[in-house]
Amino acid sequence: MEEKSIKNKKVKIIMDDDIEIVEDESNFATKVAKLKKDLEVCHQEKDDYLGGWRRAKADYMNAERDFASRLESASQYAEISIIKELLEIADGFDNAFALDPPESKWLDGVRGIRNQIERIFTKYEVIKIDAVHSEFDPSVHEAVELVKVDQEEDDNKVVGEVQAGYKMKNRVLRPARVKVAKYEK
Repeated sequence: MEEKSIKNKKVKIIMDDDIEIVEDESNFATKVAKLKKDLEVCHQEKDDYLGGWRRAKADYMNAERDFASRLESASQYAEISIIKELLEIADGFDNAFALDPPESKWLDGVRGIRNQIERIFTKYEVIKIDAVHSEFDPSVHEAVELVKVDQEEDDNKVVGEVQAGYKMKNRVLRPARVKVAKYEK
């Protein structure tokens, strides 16, 4: 801003390439007050725009984080679905081996396939729930039968497993289907 006085009456104000000649000092004070007010409005608009930009940036970051979280959840859901299907196949192999088939090269190949499934379970942190001889826990066990027992210390203990249960990263994929002891006098 450039100011010049001509006979203490005229003042030049240079602002944004505009030149204005003010004839007297009272008009000059009015112009300065108007410029200060305009400057305050500019500062307020700047603060509003900056606040809006910050909110938009925060919204974008939240949306990005939410998208990543949803993508991770979808990925975990897909993994769980596939692992649950593999559990059914593993059960089929385990049931076949329970029949105690005679040893053969073919049987060795089938055991190899079952071992591949076990390696997949290990890779995805799938573990079998230890059920037999443990205390019945409804969060990991599903009672399918009650068995009467004579000893009180065996009450509410798992005495048999009908179907193995599995966890994946501390999340129950399938509860163990078990027989539970019930003490009766």
